[in-house]
Amino acid sequence: MGSSKAKGDTGEDLASHWFSEHHYHIIKRNLRSPTGEVDIIVYRDACVAFVEVKSWQGLNKLSLADSIHSRKRRNIITTARFFLQKYPEWKQFRSRFDVVFVGSEGQLDHFPGAFSESGFQ
Repeated sequence: MGSSKAKGDTGEDLASHWFSEHHYHIIKRNLRSPTGEVDIIVYRDACVAFVEVKSWQGLNKLSLADSIHSRKRRNIITTARFFLQKYPEWKQFRSRFDVVFVGSEGQLDHFPGAFSESGFQ
């Protein structure tokens, strides 16, 4: 089905489309900072969500916690802080960390507030 990058890009495209259909506003995709990357940043209902997208062929969504280990979560959180420093107009809104799982058949599961600085919810 192609490279891991291509699968990831396709998953992010599907997730972005899903967010748009569900009345989220996409602020940014693929935000990179010195400490990491956030796949998608969206806004809705006075909340900014920093989204990690996982597109997997052979694994299921129960494996998500294993794939988003503490170092990965810390990098996402630090990158979110980088974004909020760079764009202070978003600081006034509450923020959360979401995960989107895109399965082998293109099905999508959204987990709002999936993790925080203390771990998975």
